[in-house]
Amino acid sequence: MIIENKWGCKDTVTKAIEVGADFGVYIPNIFTPNGDGLNDNFQVKGYGINTYKMEIFDRWGVKVFNSEDITVAWDGSMKGKVAKDNTFVYKVVVTDKNNNKKEYTGHVSLMK
Repeated sequence: MIIENKWGCKDTVTKAIEVGADFGVYIPNIFTPNGDGLNDNFQVKGYGINTYKMEIFDRWGVKVFNSEDITVAWDGSMKGKVAKDNTFVYKVVVTDKNNNKKEYTGHVSLMK
């Protein structure tokens, strides 16, 4: 950086800046598995993710879906059938490229 004040005095500073790995996670809060091709699956999206694990539970705490592959989405099925409109709890655990662990919990609504 070079700077000059109003009297013409100049100064220069050089400093190395370390840019960390890009990282981001997007988790929707609703999906509509009705076969119209729009929002039919619940899927986490992100970048800069090293490891991934998602678990989805019904309101009684019963696990209805899990995956360790971010490209695998939940289609809203439970025991082979599409679940009724309801709210489910998710837990997503990821590590970034620097192996920093991040945990996300929340609710997702299934509406047909």
